[in-house]
Amino acid sequence: MTATVRDSPRGLLAAMSLNVLGSILTAIAAVGATALMARNMPVADFGRVLLLLTAVNAFAIFEGVRPVVIHRVAVGRESPHKLFRAAAQINAGMVGATLLCLLIAYLAGAGSDLPPLSDFFLAATAVAFFVMMQYWMFLDAEQDTVFTGLSRACGWTLLYLTFGILSELQADILWYILSLFLMHILLILALRIRFEKRGLVTKYRSLGSDDPIEPLLKAAINNIVFNVSAVTINVADRAIVGIVMGARSAGFYSGPSELALRANGLVRAGVQVILPWAARLSARDQDRYWSFGAAASLVFVGSGCAILLLVRDWATALFLGPAFRMMGDLLGLFGLGIVASTLGYVCVVHLNARGDFRTQRQLYIGGAIVLLAGGIVGALSGNLTYVAIAYLTARSVDLVLLLLILKRLPTSIQRWFIAIGAVVFLALVAGWNGWAWSAAALLAATWALGWGFWRAVRV
Repeated sequence: MTATVRDSPRGLLAAMSLNVLGSILTAIAAVGATALMARNMPVADFGRVLLLLTAVNAFAIFEGVRPVVIHRVAVGRESPHKLFRAAAQINAGMVGATLLCLLIAYLAGAGSDLPPLSDFFLAATAVAFFVMMQYWMFLDAEQDTVFTGLSRACGWTLLYLTFGILSELQADILWYILSLFLMHILLILALRIRFEKRGLVTKYRSLGSDDPIEPLLKAAINNIVFNVSAVTINVADRAIVGIVMGARSAGFYSGPSELALRANGLVRAGVQVILPWAARLSARDQDRYWSFGAAASLVFVGSGCAILLLVRDWATALFLGPAFRMMGDLLGLFGLGIVASTLGYVCVVHLNARGDFRTQRQLYIGGAIVLLAGGIVGALSGNLTYVAIAYLTARSVDLVLLLLILKRLPTSIQRWFIAIGAVVFLALVAGWNGWAWSAAALLAATWALGWGFWRAVRV
């Protein structure tokens, strides 16, 4: 794909399509592996494996410099070698912070029931994650998002296939952790080779500059705090259930949560492609494309969630087995969370493309506090549904972020969003209550409004 094509809407659509396709394959592998593990493993061991995945995903808490690097490369404020060096120093600091958190968790007794060497390989995986991120963020900044997205999709797909095989073999949990480590090593090798083939080693080679990293760190710190809050909202509920209610309850809770997260991965795949592209647009074009993207996300994801709500009990039993038959409402609540988080992702991209990393930080801190407080209360009550409701309540920050951005846009666009949002809400209510025909009619109205909005903005 040439640079001209990459910079065009056609190139963006192609990159998004390929990344989403890769994420679909990953989601299929993840759902299959989750189903096999739920059937082949004791619920307590199943919960431990999913908590390990949660821990690895939580490494992204300290991955706050990527959006800042993408924005800085797009506007060309720093010399490339200085930017690369500063990002490497920040990532090294994030490795230290992550290892410190793992040490605190270890001293607090977390993972005491895991096999020997588990803590070592988990720490090694944390180091490998940030080495991988160093190459990933600069390849994304150069709009090589097809390669980075498909590489990660292939890596995670192979990982989930490995997990499924390990569950069939009744393997020890240590093998699951070792698989996570090896997957990150393979991704580092793939991204490094791509970095060299694109000629970026010469462009970003450190020249031994002693320039301070404060300018980059100051811009990144808001995003790091946002990441802490966002990842807390995404994964802290699982950790709370595991700590307060035990591994068995964590298994019952994490099963539906994992299914919802796989679907959410499709959204993240598209968002990762949009940011490098949006950072190069003018402010007017950013508003125009964002409004269409946000409306399209609401239509597509809202429709999918309404259908999921109609069949939530059946889908839970199908994918997770008879033991999870009563967890359908949990899957439904997580599905509603997907709608909110999708809008949140789109809003964050819009802000980051303009170099605004402060607004998201301020809002998501509040959401994280709501989740921690509500999740602990729900877990202490012994009711998993209350914990899921706390998660959904915390996700309301995404809707607040949407409203803040809409206030800056023309009144005509605001009216379209009100109309689409109202119909999607009614479709979700119909889906939750099992009113199939009403849901179908409302979804048809949703798509009609989406088509009308597309013609209005003429993207």
